Order: sequence, then C-alpha cells, then structure tokens
Amino acid sequence: MGIPVRHDFLLAVPVEEAWRMVRDLPRIAPHLPGATLDSVDGECADGRLRVRLRGLTVTYRGRLLILSADRGDGEFVVEAEAREARGDGRASATIAGRLSDEGGSTRVTIDADVSVTGRGALVEPAVLAAAGERLLARFGTSLAAEATQPAADRVDGAAPPPEVRGADASPPPEEPPVVAVPRQAPEPDPLSPQPVPSARRVLPSPLRVLAAAGAGLAALIAVREVYRLRRAATVPAPGRPRPGRGALR
Repeated sequence: MGIPVRHDFLLAVPVEEAWRMVRDLPRIAPHLPGATLDSVDGECADGRLRVRLRGLTVTYRGRLLILSADRGDGEFVVEAEAREARGDGRASATIAGRLSDEGGSTRVTIDADVSVTGRGALVEPAVLAAAGERLLARFGTSLAAEATQPAADRVDGAAPPPEVRGADASPPPEEPPVVAVPRQAPEPDPLSPQPVPSARRVLPSPLRVLAAAGAGLAALIAVREVYRLRRAATVPAPGRPRPGRGALR
C-alpha cells in the first residue's frame, strides 16, 4: 500500500471548460511545480519532476498515461511511472480525479496513491504526504489563476513554478551586504583658477628643533650681557674708594 495524497481546488470555469483543461497535458504541465514536459503523444506524456524534501533533491524521469476518462461522470484516472535520474530509486502513482459542478464553477478533487523507493524512501511517509499535498495545492492555485485569464492573455508553455520544498527546507540564501564605495574627489580642471597656497611655511621637524635651540641660545647671551653691564657699573675704577665707604686709615 502506497502513501495516500488528497487535495481539491476550485476552477472558476464551467465543468465543460474544466474538462478540456485537465485533458490538455501541454496546457496543465507548466502549472505543476518542478515539472518539465518533454514530449506528448495522445494520452501519453514523457517528462521530468524535481522535488526537494528535507534537504534531499531528487529528479525523476518518467511517463504519465491517462488510463480512462469518463466525461459523463466527470472522472478520470492517470498512472505515472518514473525512476531517479541519478540512482536506482523509483516512484509510481495512481491518480483518480473527479470534476463536479459548483454554482457555475468546477470543483476538482484528486486522490492519489504514491509509492517510492530509493532515496525518496529515506523520508518519512508523513513528510512525503505533506509535500504531495502542497504540490497539488500549488498546482491547483496556478491552474485556477490561468483559468480566469482571457484566452488572448494565456501563454502556452509558461515557465513552471519553483520546485516544491519539504517542511524543513533551508531558507533561500541571503543577499550579500551592499558595500559602500567611497567617492573619489574630482580631478581639478586645468582651465579653472586654482587656490593660491598660503605664504606661511611649516618647517620640517628637525629645522624647528634647531630654530628653537638658536632662539634659546640668543636669549641666554642677552641675559649674560645685561648681567655683565650691571656688574661693571657697580665696580669702582682702580685707586678710587668704593661708594659708601670711608677713606682707608
């Protein structure tokens, strides 16, 4: 017994139009996430399906065949067989669909029984079932949006939606931070007037030290000269008595 997967969705078109849609494989294939249709021959189609579950990405190559389609009851049965593109694993599914009128729109109910071997079997059945339901939900949403478009706006063979991911799929990689590049100063225009440099010149460090030493030496010489002149004024000439003292006795 395989893994049961069930989902239903609403198409905003009458049952007759919805029946033509689900029978048109090239038209509905682009709406299945991760699916690529390679060829169609009547009720048979060959293609690929890429799925990702819990960080495990598997691509299946296989064939889909419409086994039966009863327009009177609005029921159809589809069988799918595929194998891993890189590996020995296999996957198969029997899909039963039913279309029913719902106030001028169409309710599409899908019941599938899925079997998986190989790498896909490493994932828990509950995770596989949840991933299958999400895949069908996205398929139904995309197909319903296409059904409401005017015929002139429909694009055949549109790119398929992104691949379906498991519950613990890693988030998309963050974008690298934007690094601010410093702006360079514009080059001067040779024709425009340039600023005149200041007349004051700053001496290099060794010259400033010599200038300071010279100024200090000049100050020391000046102080010494003043001291010598003051001392000469207070010392009497030879043979004259010093001021304030009497003659020698």
